[in-house]
Amino acid sequence: MDKAAPPSIQTIASEPLLTTKFFIPQVRAVQVARPALCAQLERGCAGGVMLLSAPAGYGKTSLLAAWAAQRQSPVAWLSLDAADNDPIRFLRYLLAALQRLDATLGQETQAALQGATPPAAVITNLINELAARAHQPCVLVLDDFHLIEDTGVMGLIQMLVAHRPACLHLVIATREDPALPLARLRAQGQLVEVRAQDLRFTAVETAQFLQEVMGVALPAEVIAALDARIEGWPAGLQLAALSLQRQDDPATALAALSGSQHYILSYLTEEVLGRLPAEQQAFLLDTALLPRLSGPLCDALLDRHDSAAQLEALYAANLFVTPLDDAHHWWRYHHLFAELLRIQRQSRQPARTADLLRRASAWFAAQGQPAEAFDLACTAQDYAQAVALAEQYARQQVQQGYVRTVEQWLQRLPASWRPAGRRANLAFAWSLLLRGRLNEVEPYLLHAEGAHASAADVNIRAEALALRAALAAVRSEVAHAQQLAADALALAPADDPYVLGAAHFALGTAHNYAGNAGAAIASYRAALPLCQAAGNTVAVMLIVSNLSMLYLARGQLHAAAVLCQETIASATGRHAARSPALASVYGAYSHVYYAWGELESARLLAEQALTAARLGGHAAVLAYGSVIYARILQAAGDLTGAEASLTQVRDLRGMPAWVEPQIVAQQAALALARNDAAAAHQVLAQSGVALDDPTDRNIEVIHLAWARLLLHQAMASQDGAHAQWLDAAYKITGRVLAAATDAERMGVVLETLLLRALIQHALGDDAAALHAVQQALRLGEAEGYVQPFIEAGAAMWVLLAHLHSILATQPAPRDDAPSLAYIAHLQQAIQPFTQSRALSQSPNPPISQSPLSTLIEPLSARELDVLRLLADGLTYQQIADRLIVSVNTVRFHVKAIYGKLGVDKRLAAVDVARRLGLV
Repeated sequence: MDKAAPPSIQTIASEPLLTTKFFIPQVRAVQVARPALCAQLERGCAGGVMLLSAPAGYGKTSLLAAWAAQRQSPVAWLSLDAADNDPIRFLRYLLAALQRLDATLGQETQAALQGATPPAAVITNLINELAARAHQPCVLVLDDFHLIEDTGVMGLIQMLVAHRPACLHLVIATREDPALPLARLRAQGQLVEVRAQDLRFTAVETAQFLQEVMGVALPAEVIAALDARIEGWPAGLQLAALSLQRQDDPATALAALSGSQHYILSYLTEEVLGRLPAEQQAFLLDTALLPRLSGPLCDALLDRHDSAAQLEALYAANLFVTPLDDAHHWWRYHHLFAELLRIQRQSRQPARTADLLRRASAWFAAQGQPAEAFDLACTAQDYAQAVALAEQYARQQVQQGYVRTVEQWLQRLPASWRPAGRRANLAFAWSLLLRGRLNEVEPYLLHAEGAHASAADVNIRAEALALRAALAAVRSEVAHAQQLAADALALAPADDPYVLGAAHFALGTAHNYAGNAGAAIASYRAALPLCQAAGNTVAVMLIVSNLSMLYLARGQLHAAAVLCQETIASATGRHAARSPALASVYGAYSHVYYAWGELESARLLAEQALTAARLGGHAAVLAYGSVIYARILQAAGDLTGAEASLTQVRDLRGMPAWVEPQIVAQQAALALARNDAAAAHQVLAQSGVALDDPTDRNIEVIHLAWARLLLHQAMASQDGAHAQWLDAAYKITGRVLAAATDAERMGVVLETLLLRALIQHALGDDAAALHAVQQALRLGEAEGYVQPFIEAGAAMWVLLAHLHSILATQPAPRDDAPSLAYIAHLQQAIQPFTQSRALSQSPNPPISQSPLSTLIEPLSARELDVLRLLADGLTYQQIADRLIVSVNTVRFHVKAIYGKLGVDKRLAAVDVARRLGLV
């Protein structure tokens, strides 16, 4: 298989969203100009955060729309609603609003949103991307911020404010002060505030509004009296004007206006409705229940065909309806007016309210908008419909990342109805399992299973068994997990790829945790096409990464590479190559290139893996990826970088237990690379894994680290402990070799054989050492292994040279013998890493009689000429002709060359000469 270059990263396309939330409300042709407030807002951009905080009806949105319309540079606008109390949903809309200013903004952040990425990691990445664009200032308006109640979403805004890039100017419009550090922002001069007293109309503005905007001609004394009663409150003034338009005696009507603002509004709303035609009254009252309006929606709700015209008429009459797009397709009522209309509806026709809500819920469901449909069904207390919606959409919502939305759905249902939402409970239980919140799974799983489940619910029962199997596996209850997974497979319907895929995935996970690599691979292979067909993207990525790591353990580098290549290519085709879900795939792919000895490609892929893992907050991938990265850097000679990578791993929270032995072994390897056996011993001793402990797939890496340390100490010792240390190392590798061979972990077998060969060579048993090397070569050649041989150091070069000489003299090598070309390739690969710097850092110092030692007697100029021609493949006669000497003279020089290099064959002489840089 050709070794493809590391894949490039492509951009991510945005998901479809409700575009009306980004629409800046239109400014009416006739309005009260407020230049002083607009100037104050413009100056506020220098402060960083602007807060418009005032009760309903004070014109916050209208002011911001007018300001945005007159600015020379555009504004990003996001109208918030209750559905935005899901962190992932909020982040998607937030990013999409910013991308309306610059479509190239937030590409990495968008990729993070494609995977199961913690929201805090997403907002962090967005902050970093904004900070990198300091030359491009942007203004972001968050309207109706008081509707945000979720602590998770509020925490994201707090992070954005606390770490706000200088280019970002944040504008918040709200009815109440948000949970932000306002006092600190004031003290730092970063906050500009516009409050109710600033937004009140002056007496002049009141007169202008009544006469020019509302078209109401009133005597000056009546305007003054109205202003005294309303106190510059824009919404109250508009309602009063609507009421007074048809009054014969405005002064008498004003006398009835007294009391609180709420009383005044309720009174005025009733007055306004009472003076409208009955048909228009009914339209307002019936449609006020809707979060947003459109002609088709209102037609479906009211069994009519002229709703679009009705909405336009309301807009023309200044009746608190606002368009949400340029085409006037979507509308909404002013929030305050809608609340007052709902109060009126409830007092007049309470029985009809529930029916209208149910009809609206059905319309939104038919349009594929489950969040609005569910909300309306619950408001109608039609919990049967709400449960049906949750059952239909919960799995899809979780897979898209809207975990908080599904959690809110379940919490909104009365306790007696929650068990009825079995698929919703099951979907949320999966999300908890995948995020590692194991102790929170059981209540939702119990609801999904149901105490009175019918035999017909076979899909749910099979999926619940699969989930329980996966849960048991990650808790290391492998026997129980295997049985549960087998039961799930036996029960799963043949026509349900989602449930079948989940069951095979759970069985593969159980086998994997049990150390049954072959069985795990078979189960994962069975699960992969099923999960792909079901659109279960999260499971697909987990399967690919687990398969890749299993292939690596079995020494199947090409299989791992093909799987990684295909997965990355597929993601690239979907514009998802930067998804954090691919972090583990990039990590596995970097491991393949490392084994091939292609360190630069391995480093690039490892860095991609770490970047994606940081975006996604995947602790396991980040931890293990950092270990691999340290290993790559150490192999390249960057010991400082390797140490820094390992230090970062130690600071990680939520690191899985299986990564700990990998960290310990790499720390020990780094210490030996620095010739610090004491530090290596301390690290291994503190691991709690003793020399004589039984080995398994988790701790075998520490046992091999112990063996390397013992070999290192033996080679450096000057006393009788030499043989004792080598014997202990030999026994350790024997135990690991037996366990890895039984489990068919041939990648571990190859690594152990090479270490065992070095120990046997140090013991003086070169026959056994060469046999072990030959076994390793047979395993490694087909898969292209290089790096394990390089890491074995100078002694391995000697053994390979010896084996090459033996095989080269055999007239007919055995069929299973490694090729001379592969051995020569490995020798050439080892050569650059066996210079003095690398040798001083190697845990295996050079053998004292090695031809790699500095030549005691240097080659003469003529001997160098002969040696170079030997390397070019010339015969003795050809060399003689080239140098104009006799063949006997050539033989004399060759004999001298062999003696000085410590070899007895042409190929060995050429190999040594290349290592020494002589040819």
